[in-house]
Formats: sequence, C-alpha cells, structure tokens
Amino acid sequence: MSYSVIYLDGTNGLPFKECEVCKKIKRNVIEPVAVFVPKEKENEYKEKFKILSEEKLQKELENLYKNTKWYKKNSKNFATCIFHCEKENEIWMENFNDGYEEYAKRRDEIISKKESFNENFEIKWNEFLVAEFWKRIRAYRFAVDYIELWEKETNLLKFEKNHEKYEENVQKYWNNFLKNLKNKEFVPSLDELKKNKELILFNFENLSNKSKEYAFQNIIFPKFFFYYFNKNYHEKNINFFYSNEKWELNNKINIHNTIFKDNCNFSKITINNTINISNTIFNKDAYFTEMILNGSFTFNNINLANIINFQYTLFKYDTQFINLTCNIISFKSTKFEKKIFFIKSTIHQTINFKNTKFYDLIYLEINSFNSIIFENNIFKQKVFLDFKENKKCNCNYNYNFTLKNTELKEENKIIIRNLKTVNLIIEEINNSTDNFFFYNTKIINLEEYKNYLNKNNFPIDKNFIKNLKSNISIVNSHLNKMKFINCDFSNAKNIHIEDSDLTEVKFINTEWGKISEKRICPALFEEKPKKARETYRQLKYALDNQKDHINANEFFSLEMKAYGKSLKWNNWQDKIIFTINKWTSDFGQNWIKPLIWIFISTLTITYLSLFKNWQNLLQFTFKEIFPLIPAIIFLIFINVNSNEKGKFKNLLFVITNILFILGFTFAIYEQRKWNIFDDIANIFNVKKQLSSNKHIIIGYKFLYLLYTILLSFFIYQFIIAVKRKTKR
Repeated sequence: MSYSVIYLDGTNGLPFKECEVCKKIKRNVIEPVAVFVPKEKENEYKEKFKILSEEKLQKELENLYKNTKWYKKNSKNFATCIFHCEKENEIWMENFNDGYEEYAKRRDEIISKKESFNENFEIKWNEFLVAEFWKRIRAYRFAVDYIELWEKETNLLKFEKNHEKYEENVQKYWNNFLKNLKNKEFVPSLDELKKNKELILFNFENLSNKSKEYAFQNIIFPKFFFYYFNKNYHEKNINFFYSNEKWELNNKINIHNTIFKDNCNFSKITINNTINISNTIFNKDAYFTEMILNGSFTFNNINLANIINFQYTLFKYDTQFINLTCNIISFKSTKFEKKIFFIKSTIHQTINFKNTKFYDLIYLEINSFNSIIFENNIFKQKVFLDFKENKKCNCNYNYNFTLKNTELKEENKIIIRNLKTVNLIIEEINNSTDNFFFYNTKIINLEEYKNYLNKNNFPIDKNFIKNLKSNISIVNSHLNKMKFINCDFSNAKNIHIEDSDLTEVKFINTEWGKISEKRICPALFEEKPKKARETYRQLKYALDNQKDHINANEFFSLEMKAYGKSLKWNNWQDKIIFTINKWTSDFGQNWIKPLIWIFISTLTITYLSLFKNWQNLLQFTFKEIFPLIPAIIFLIFINVNSNEKGKFKNLLFVITNILFILGFTFAIYEQRKWNIFDDIANIFNVKKQLSSNKHIIIGYKFLYLLYTILLSFFIYQFIIAVKRKTKR
C-alpha cells in the first residue's frame, strides 16, 4: 500500500495540532503533526479530519494505524511531525515486510554492544514521503539562513493573521524579499522558492528569535539523495539545498539524539560555524567528504554501523571524536589545520590517514581491531596515539599498523602507546626528530588474534585467516633516534628490514624472541646476504650502544652467517676461517660447541695413546669401540645443528647420552679398562706425552702436537663464548 501525508497545520479547514516532540525539546520551529494515509483515500481523510473533534481524531488515527508496526511501537501516540515520526515501518518502507524487521533487530542488538555489524539490507523507500521530508528540511534551513532579511522587510509582521490586509501585506513583503534576495550571489532558484512559498513563510513566521541554529534534535532521517554521478547536481533540489544555491550552512548545527536510517550525505558542503553531532546512530554509511569546515567539529557518543568517510575534507578548527564506534573511518587526503582528538573511540576494522596533513596536535585514544594506516602524511606538531585496553572485550587488537611515506621533522613529537598488532609496517619514513616513541608495543600472538576474530563473529575470509602471519616490516626508512620502549617482538614470525638506517634506534627493554636468520630477514639472507649482513650489523651496533651485549652478540652471529653466505670459494682463505669459526663456536655465541669438540678430540687422542701400532688399533675389540661411534656421530650432528630447537633436538640429545653411557660401560667392562681415566689425565701432561718412550703408534707425537694446537683453539673459543655471554 502506498501512503501520502496530511499536515494538521490549520490551513484549508484542517485542525491545528503541534508536534509533541518539537514542543518538548523546545525546537525553534514547532512543526505540525503529520498524518499518513493511504494515497487513494487522501481527499477522503482530509474532509473527515476537518470535522472531527480532538478525541475523535485520536480514535480515527488509531483505526488508521492499528494494522501497522507503527501502532505498537508508538503506544497510540501519533502526535509527531514528519521529522520526528518513526520511519521503520511499512508506511515509509515499501519492502518492510520482506525481512527488514528481523534485520533491524539483529543490527540493534549488535550495535548496542558496540560490536561490528556488516550485514546490509537495501531499503525501498516511499519516494513521495522522502521528498516531503526534504522539502520541509530545505524550507526550515532556508528560513534560518534568511530570517534577518525577512524580518527587515516585514518589520516583524505588523499585521496579525486575522487582519483584513494580512495576505496582501505578506505578498508585498514576499515580493520585496525575493527582489532583495536576487541581488545576492548563489541564490536559490526563485522558481523553486515560489513553489515552496507557503512552507517557507510558515518557517519565517514560526521561527523563534531565541535561537538562530539548525536544530536537528531527535530527527529520524530517511534516505539522503546522492549526486556524485550527476555533473549538474547543483541544478536540482538536493537534501538541504534548493537548486542553484550555494552549498553553505552558515549557522550553528546541532544534531542530537538523531537516527540516520539509511546512508547520510553531507558531502561538498561548506560549514561556516560549529557543528555538533552527539548521541546519534548511523544505521548505514555516513559521508562527510570534500567539505570545508570553518568551525569546530564534534562527534560525541556516535554509533555507526559501517563506514564514515571524511576524504578530501578541510578541518580549519579543532576536531573531536568522543566515544565513537564504527567499522571503518577514512581521512584520506584530509587536512587538519587545528587539533584533532579521538577519545575513548572504537574502530572495529580500519582507520585510514593516507595522504592526510596534520598542522597541529593529534591525540588518538583508539581501540582499532584491524588496520591503522598513516601514509604520505605531513606532521607539523605533536602526535599521541594511545591504544588503550577495551575493557568490554579485554583486548585492543589490530591487524595492521602502517606508517608509510612520511617525513617527520625535528619539531615533531610522536608517541605511540599500548599498540597490539599482527603487522607493524614502517616504510619510506624519514625521521628527523629525536622524540619518536613506541611504548608497550606488542606483536600479538597469531592464534590469539584468530580467537578474537572468531569470538566476535567477524566475517573474515577463510583464506585471510589461513594466510595470517605476524610480521614487522621496516623498509626504505631513516629512523634516526626512534625509541622502542617495553616492546615485545617475540611473536613476530618474520622481521623484514631492508634499505633502512637503524644505527641510532634505541631498543629499551625490548623482547626479541628467537634471533635467527630464519626469522629476521630470511628472504634477504637467502637472496641478498650482503644486504642482510648490513641490517644485522646495524642492529648489533644499535644494541651495543645501549650496552645490550647479549642481544648484540646474537646479531653479530647473524652478521657473520650472512658474511659467510656471501663468500665465494675464490676467496678460500676467508671461507676456511669463517667455516672453522662457525663449526667451533658459532662465532663466539655457543660455549657448548667448543666443549663438545674438546671432549671429542681428547677422547680420540686418548684412545690412540692406548695402542702400539695401527694394526693393534684396527683389531680393537668390537664391543669396546663400536658403541661409542654412534654417540660421537650424534654429538657431531648436534654440534653442527646447534641452532636447531624443539623436540627433535632434545630427542637427539637424549639418544646421544644413552648411547654414550652404554658404549662407555662396554668399553670399561674389564677392570683394567678403568685405567682410561688415568690415560685421559695423562693426555694433558704435554711434556710427559712428547718425551715418553713407551711404544705408541707411528705419528702419534705429531697427532698429539696437532691435538694440543686444536685444544688451545677450542679453549680460546670457549673463553670467548663465555665472555660474550657475561660481558658487561
């Protein structure tokens, strides 16, 4: 059924009835009650309303609405204007009964919890009622803008309405008003004004002098008209403006306790006064793009179901977002000439500051659960980003934090606190300030983030979940004296640093996790080892400067590995030295390796000392030597693969010890074999070994000399490794 509207405004014999909501909030124009009737019976109801008493009118309205959802929702109170009446019903929505009621229930439940709602329902509005709504909005806005010109012309309407010359004088004032208006620039189409004369005069006559503001309190907005695909949109009546009118709002804007039932659109409007939007619900997307805001802008206690877009907007005065909740907010190519504050705000998915320019203080206290992007920015003053804990869900997880293609000048101060993110991306940053701080930043555990997504029913693609990896990426950046304080990078699966300067960066109380070439610059290590070596060298240098020698030594080991990987066999001298250092002590990082080599070499030379000739050695009983061979092989294997970790390495270590104990037990089964301990002790008496006349195998003294040289080298490697682990 299609509906039309009748206004109880006292004209043409209809009763006069004021909107109860307008009166209650003391709106500066009190609108008449709007009655919605079946379109085919509009004339019938007009005639009926002319003769009904107040009591009978109320009963007639009850009979008219009793089969609608509006009847139950309004508790039989229909004394509202077209601005304040309910619009989620079959009167305003032609497809209301096609599942909208269930959709709205789900939406309201989720939004009330300040959770993400991504479901969409395309509403088919009653275009006639929507056009009536905006017709009255335009007339009201026009009256607020031009009330002073009208009052100057009418001298406050000297004649009362019941005066015999009232209509004649009003027409005279109206003609003079249009004549004076015509001399102004960007005036509305006079034809449009003439069409809407009665409605504009209603607002002129009823506008309170106490407040010259656009009072949009408690209004329920239906569909906005969009115009992006129409180049001649200024030639039409669009939302707040008449055709050919300059899109400016010159008075204070107060949008309070308001609901936008569909996408709303304030784009391309210049606002020359303050705008305050508070306690407002956006059921769909909101567009504030390409605006010029010449006054302060405040968003306070806002629930937004999906996207809010401020792209290409100029903020000339302070901007505040307080208790804002939405899925996505974009400030792409936006300029803030004064301060911007985000306070206690929740962005469920993405906040985008790409190509945004900040000329004053930035303070962001945000829970962002997906992505934060700073790219190609200009910062002129201080930046404070505080990702405080969301007490409701006990988390403040982000998927992406991106700072890209931005120059930070000496006078800037950047402070980022409590950031928890899967990916930390810093690319093409030229930092000249000494005051750039990351406090309490953590690369979060991937499983923890997945559990959060599942717990909060985020509609994430399965492939997205499958391919999630925790990463840190620093590329093409000069970080200068950037400081990471109380940060935790241990959960990052891949730390990629390339073509960047980190020598002056400070890592204070920073947890790195396992430092290895398989986790830190792995692709660079394999494909461009020289670049990887430079990155490891810079990290080593930065940590050494802070006296963090333990972690610095780890990066020194990686530096040497990258150096070794870049070596070619045409430089065989360096290659040999490098290989020996790697095998014996992992470049001074592993004190167990030299101990193992000391044990293996000493055991070998001791056994050689027991035999008179090589034949005797070969005839050494199977049971006494064979059990030791697997143990020695396993020891060598563990030594070579000392950087391996996990259950596999632990299992090898256990097997090695079992085999060695069994082998040694077999080897000393006979009592005389216990003399092996004396033999081992004698090995360390160099003078005795070389001057002994006992029968030994040919070449033993040379082998012993070689052993003593190797032993000295292994002991040196052991001392270096221990010293590096305990260096102060």
